[in-house]
Amino acid sequence: TTGQSNWPFRGSKCSVYEGGTRGTAFLHWQGLPRRGVTFTGLAHAADWLPTIVSAVGSRLWPNETLSLDGLDLWDALLSN
Repeated sequence: TTGQSNWPFRGSKCSVYEGGTRGTAFLHWQGLPRRGVTFTGLAHAADWLPTIVSAVGSRLWPNETLSLDGLDLWDALLSN
């Protein structure tokens, strides 16, 4: 064993089970309109860049940079 626990999920870090692939994150920003909201959707590390760009009021233009794999989750975070 690796000595880590992600109970109630099966597996631990470095495994392909849900306990090895799920993680937690938090978002703290004074510009958030609501506090104490829990987002229960799924997100990936690749989603952070498009989400932050949207949060600051900018946008990524297609064909100006390399294409991004991530999704903009800003609207979902605000409405959840």
